[in-house]
Amino acid sequence: RQPAALPLASALLLACGGLVAGAFAVAAHGAPAEQRARAGPLYAADLLGGCLGSLAAGLVAIPVLGLGGTAELAAWLAALALAVA
Repeated sequence: RQPAALPLASALLLACGGLVAGAFAVAAHGAPAEQRARAGPLYAADLLGGCLGSLAAGLVAIPVLGLGGTAELAAWLAALALAVA
């Protein structure tokens, strides 16, 4: 059963990565001079958010809520982010 889930997980990770890359491209969109000025801070914010998110998940959320509870929390946070945007 475990190997059968690998292609699905890989496809979902690829899709999520593509969505994040698209959001990054849209956020940096503008005149070429503006793109260079925007790309650095956006990339730094992306790295900082990923770092803080992985620390929060690994050190707090998963030990406290378990893997299922953390996945549910992430789904609610994603839905909230979509509703706000």
